[in-house]
Amino acid sequence: MKQLLCCVFILLFLICACKEEKDDIPPNIVLISPFEGNSYEVLDQIVVEGSASDNELVKGIRISVLAEDGRTIVLPSISLSANQSNFSFKQNVVLSDSLLASGNYFIKVEADDGRNNYAVFRQIQIIGIAKRKLSLLVFTEDGINTKIHEDHNDLNFTEEYRFSNLYQSSVFNATDQQLWYFPKAASKFEVLQLNSGQKIYGETVVSSFNTPFVTSDLYDRTVFYGLKEKGLSGLGQIFNKRFNYLPENGRKVNALKAGEKYVVFEEEDFTGSNALIRAHFRLGSAYKSGISINGNTADFNFIDESLVIYALNQGNGSVLEELNIETSGKRRLQNFSDSIHSILKINKDEYLISTNQRVIRYNYRSNQAFDFVIQKNASMAYNSLNNRVYIGSGRLLTVYAYPSNALRNSVAFLDPIKGLHVRYNL
Repeated sequence: MKQLLCCVFILLFLICACKEEKDDIPPNIVLISPFEGNSYEVLDQIVVEGSASDNELVKGIRISVLAEDGRTIVLPSISLSANQSNFSFKQNVVLSDSLLASGNYFIKVEADDGRNNYAVFRQIQIIGIAKRKLSLLVFTEDGINTKIHEDHNDLNFTEEYRFSNLYQSSVFNATDQQLWYFPKAASKFEVLQLNSGQKIYGETVVSSFNTPFVTSDLYDRTVFYGLKEKGLSGLGQIFNKRFNYLPENGRKVNALKAGEKYVVFEEEDFTGSNALIRAHFRLGSAYKSGISINGNTADFNFIDESLVIYALNQGNGSVLEELNIETSGKRRLQNFSDSIHSILKINKDEYLISTNQRVIRYNYRSNQAFDFVIQKNASMAYNSLNNRVYIGSGRLLTVYAYPSNALRNSVAFLDPIKGLHVRYNL
């Protein structure tokens, strides 16, 4: 009898367990808005309204904006807690990314009951903000001060800002219209809000070097800068720290470049020996790979998320090499008889290389290099909207068509040109 009762209890337990696990009915969603094909402009607000129901409980709702491929999430998703069998929702979704391009997108609404998911999609159109060139920013030095000149697309320049020190590097953040200025032989960097002309941030650093700042760069609204023996920092749009690397004692950092996945930079002893190129994850700062090098790195540029070209100055000449961050493999691309100053990326295959004798046009796909113009130690900038290259050499600013190198215009300044930025609206 006891055995029979045990069997009955076990059977009842299994039946209940099976019942409990049998819920394979997904939630249902009724979406009221937006309507299929609705059109919105960047920075608009989309009202996502509807209801979700389930035979048991709707645990939660998730709302996402997807790219045209229906998979890539382009804005942070919004999660709503439900815990009801019938749940109504009305949520505002702001198209807050000013860089969203015009095109077709999807609103995706998912309901989850703990075991099953169900999703509905509504196709919408987003009209992006048209990219426009606002001006050209030109940095000059008079031996004491750095002056920033700006035109309004007419090459008639006026001095807009002045710093009481010499120029080391700068970064222009178009999304926030901020200009980050890093001085030479001075310990404070400053940030200008170009829309208002106000200095909105500054930070003084402590360094044992006379010129503490090295190169700087921008990726995804984070500004990266090198501070010799203090390493690398990355500050976000509210000046919060988003990247940090501190070298070992007796080591310093030099050139750097930030990319989609990695930040690459040169590190060496204070004496200039034992040089390495290091790659760290851009998000999280963790070390990925490194290689030893023979020379001083003048500049880097990313070909894609894991391939980098870099310029090494060696004696009176220089070499151009490629680094695969994933495998730590490197290969020689080109040898030059002059010293490299900087590399300007035009697109994935095309680059301009400034040297102490000329500007070289280099094609990565064909691995061919030839003279673009004969101008020494040039600062360079590229206007991607009308394929114009701006070259500052000495006191002369010259404008060339690209890729033909046809001369379009030139402007003379009173003082030597040290840096250039094309200012876009986004």
